[in-house]
Amino acid sequence: YFGQDLLSRVRLAPVERISNPGFFGSLPNLGVPVPWDFSAEPGLSVVDTIVMSRSLIAEDAWVSVLFEECVHIQQFQTLGVSRLVSRYVNTLFSNGFDYRNLPMEQQARELRMRFDAGLEAFSVEQVVETALLKGAI
Repeated sequence: YFGQDLLSRVRLAPVERISNPGFFGSLPNLGVPVPWDFSAEPGLSVVDTIVMSRSLIAEDAWVSVLFEECVHIQQFQTLGVSRLVSRYVNTLFSNGFDYRNLPMEQQARELRMRFDAGLEAFSVEQVVETALLKGAI
């Protein structure tokens, strides 16, 4: 599913619960809705680090959540930080701050479902690159 290069870069940071960034509290005063509640999420990926919320992940779901978060790490690696953040933020604004419907989030969930279903192994890197070329993410 993932290349050795990606797997050697990934860092895992388990925490009891993921905290919301401090600036989220000021967003409504700026007329910007809070896009999501990090504390309700089982995982969060940034560049090469996956933060996983121990309190929100059932013992039998760790590998599944880790897989989905590794898809996001692959997206970071393929797009680069600037391009990923730019696409993510622009799409977030254009879809009414519904982050669950962002193409990168949808892709990660769909690939996780394929993984969970035990279907034939596939290259996440190839899937991400193909989607990028098609303008799907």
